[in-house]
Amino acid sequence: MVFKETFPPSTTDFSALVLKAGELKPDVIIGATYLADAQGIVRAAKAQNVQAKMFAFSIGPVEPEFYKGLGTAGEAIFGSTLYFKSLKTKGNAEFVKAFRDKFNLAPTYHAAVAYASMKVFAGVVNKVGTLDQDKIREEFLKVNTDTVVGHYQLDKTGLQLGYSSYALQWLNGQQELVFPEAQATAQPLLPHPAWQ
Repeated sequence: MVFKETFPPSTTDFSALVLKAGELKPDVIIGATYLADAQGIVRAAKAQNVQAKMFAFSIGPVEPEFYKGLGTAGEAIFGSTLYFKSLKTKGNAEFVKAFRDKFNLAPTYHAAVAYASMKVFAGVVNKVGTLDQDKIREEFLKVNTDTVVGHYQLDKTGLQLGYSSYALQWLNGQQELVFPEAQATAQPLLPHPAWQ
């Protein structure tokens, strides 16, 4: 690691931060960011021609608005997600079809995680037959099931054990799942191409 820095949530100009990082010629630039931060860093990197072999951000790229706000500067940027519409998980194909039929668009990870959460929650409440918080918590610790997001299982402290994250990348203006390989919809593009 050659550079690590935090910034206030109100930051809108990332020029100095990106220039400072770029001077160290990093192989990879990773940001623990939300949408506006990720877009701001990418804009600054392109404007100052800061190059790296890979640009990856935690939340920004998973949002459909990421590419809309950046245009081609969003190309080849990596992100992480807990869900993708092409996952071969229990009930996902049916969920995607029903969501498209109702809303005329593919479900986002927010929609899928909310749907899976409510399905599990409803199952737990139906099983215990009460809204008693202690009984619900105890039953949640016993759940071992598959959802559209993936497998759901908790340890005794409530930590999710069942599903994991996926890596996506923006390619040709579309989000593509690039890892794990068994679930990938496209091959990752590396290294990051020169800014256009």
